[in-house]
Amino acid sequence: MDKISIITASYNCVDEIEMSIKSVLEQDYLNIEYIIIDGASSDGTVDIIKKYDKYIDYWVTEPDEGLYYAMNKGIEAATGDWIYIHNAGGVFYEKNTLSKLFSNNLEGVDAFFGYIWSVKNQCFYRNPKPFYEQETKDKRPGYSHQALFIRTKWCKKYPFVTTYKCCADFNQAVQIWKDGAKFRYVDIPVAKSAPVGFSAKNRRLQMIENARINGLEHSWKLKFDLLKMRIKKLLMFFEIS
Repeated sequence: MDKISIITASYNCVDEIEMSIKSVLEQDYLNIEYIIIDGASSDGTVDIIKKYDKYIDYWVTEPDEGLYYAMNKGIEAATGDWIYIHNAGGVFYEKNTLSKLFSNNLEGVDAFFGYIWSVKNQCFYRNPKPFYEQETKDKRPGYSHQALFIRTKWCKKYPFVTTYKCCADFNQAVQIWKDGAKFRYVDIPVAKSAPVGFSAKNRRLQMIENARINGLEHSWKLKFDLLKMRIKKLLMFFEIS
């Protein structure tokens, strides 16, 4: 039975961390390594982690430089065959989700992904086509990071590049794919996706980082897309005024 290293990165998320921990502990899969990397939370998050101390294989709370730094600490500590990032607020779709996923024959597979349930829209969300099947140069992930599992050896070889602030997970997937990793889609729901705010600033950063991953950071297309976003923002401002 493959060992799954589940990594939760947390920081001042007292309202979300417990449901994420419980979601992991309730899984009926019998070979889980659970790792929590906390960024020195001061809001009670650490007290909740301590409450479940005996069920957590490794955890630490200390200052870090952000989400992807925390994830890399978790990857470094992981000893399982697979890594799954299960950040604060994340919840598995069912108590037997991992058992269903790993009942599949994964021989020769280096990374696989399922799909998610959108809490906001109350429906399943399946991405149309993963990045490695897209013909355009401007590729997008085409999968949910909440539904992705990667063999640990690949995560250790290609840890998150921390100069990315919102797309390091996509960059990691692209890098391992370019190095020969084999991806597979598994038609099973993995997680429930809670509604999360995504500001215009983050959308702009996501566009820039996606372009960088695709080698298009100096392209006219990116400049044009950023200009369209700026014009749209100005029009919205005048409408409100």
